[in-house]
Amino acid sequence: MESFRESSVVLARKYRPIKLSGLVGQDMLVLALCNAISNNRIPHALLFSGIRGIGKTSIARAFAMSLNCIGADGSVRSPVTDACGLCSNCVSIIASSHCDVIEFDAASHTGVADMRSIIESVGYSSSSARWKIYIIDEVHMLSSSAFNAMLKTLEEPPDKVVFIFATTEPEKIPVTVLSRCQRFSLERIGLESMVDHIITILDKEGIKYEKSALSIIASASEGSVRDALSLLDMAILKSGGGDIVADIVSNMIGISNREPARILFSQILSGNATGVIKVFDDMYNSISSIESLMSRIMEVCYHATLIKIGNKDIVYRSCQTDYVEKIESIIESTKLSVILRLWQVMVNRGKVLTGGFVSKIEIEMFFVELCHCSLWPSIDDILNIVDNKSYNMSHNVCDTKHGNVNINGSSDSIKQETSEVSNVCVNSSCIIKNNAINSNSIGVSSNIPITNRSIDILNDVNNYFPNSVIVE
Repeated sequence: MESFRESSVVLARKYRPIKLSGLVGQDMLVLALCNAISNNRIPHALLFSGIRGIGKTSIARAFAMSLNCIGADGSVRSPVTDACGLCSNCVSIIASSHCDVIEFDAASHTGVADMRSIIESVGYSSSSARWKIYIIDEVHMLSSSAFNAMLKTLEEPPDKVVFIFATTEPEKIPVTVLSRCQRFSLERIGLESMVDHIITILDKEGIKYEKSALSIIASASEGSVRDALSLLDMAILKSGGGDIVADIVSNMIGISNREPARILFSQILSGNATGVIKVFDDMYNSISSIESLMSRIMEVCYHATLIKIGNKDIVYRSCQTDYVEKIESIIESTKLSVILRLWQVMVNRGKVLTGGFVSKIEIEMFFVELCHCSLWPSIDDILNIVDNKSYNMSHNVCDTKHGNVNINGSSDSIKQETSEVSNVCVNSSCIIKNNAINSNSIGVSSNIPITNRSIDILNDVNNYFPNSVIVE
């Protein structure tokens, strides 16, 4: 019966570190705490901040164990950097049942009355432990009154009392509280460290694996150990006791459909609106939400950017080789500025498209817009086009595909419009008002007259570069 209960514990709990030496990826923090113990400079208030599942509460418990460990034979009389994990104090702290190590959930006890109960108990000395420890999780959830109530106690606590705060949002904690604490920011776990940690666990569990599958799990966890081990639990269930392979993991966490998203992105880059609509129609029934769809496409755009700037190795860590090679192929002749422009449009429009119910028609029109945007020249291209007299100044139509030249007007008017567009495009704070450039930017004088044809050009540019030019 006991073995069944032990095997049913999720990996995140089963392999939760109990000692400072067992923490993953927090070497500098562990060193600082060990130095505090070795030099007898124990801070009376500490704040651990970082993303979810990174070890904030675990390190608080480990530090409490180090302060109160008495050794397996009861002979240890002072704090140690490496707790035994076997003495009565250590066992009770691991089980969260020690009467002198109080864990307090600020998310469910937010009021001043809850804080008052802690303040009143601080005055009593510890029963059996060397130090009395208060671990307050999600401390940013406390009310303003609760924070104010603890200030005096936090500044001058009784001897042998330590407050340890844990939070994911330190910016919400009043500065009056922050100034009374020693602050430590826990780092995200690196990809290689996370993979090594997962391998250690799987070796202990006797489970075979593909390293590429573990890289996908580590990448999807975004630096959170708990997230990684939760995904690993799911992968073990999905594999049915067999090897953990990349295909199973990809399908499990929803990245197996990268190929349709890649094809979609390829059609967008080429400006093929017909192809985009067809690919989207094929994948529409398989997507769980618009947010999921946007996430996949933006992920492909992100990978394309990394490859374009020479960081291909980062993409290889979480993606299959054939996927990376296909991305390389489709962006080979594409400028980085085009990819970044698509990213900016997806970020701006995506906020609207994911804000509520969105119809299939709206998404299709959005993709057509992206196709058009991919063919739109950059600001440098526009300046070159105008300078080379290849912009149709009479109809504000720029034929970027065939480079047609159709200019109506005298050379003087062309020079004037070239100068106007150039002045506006290179000064991002320009405002067009009453047919004049109005700007305080260096190199642009105020109230320079501008023709209606140049305004037409700038209106078109402004559709895809929000806030770059304001036309009133």
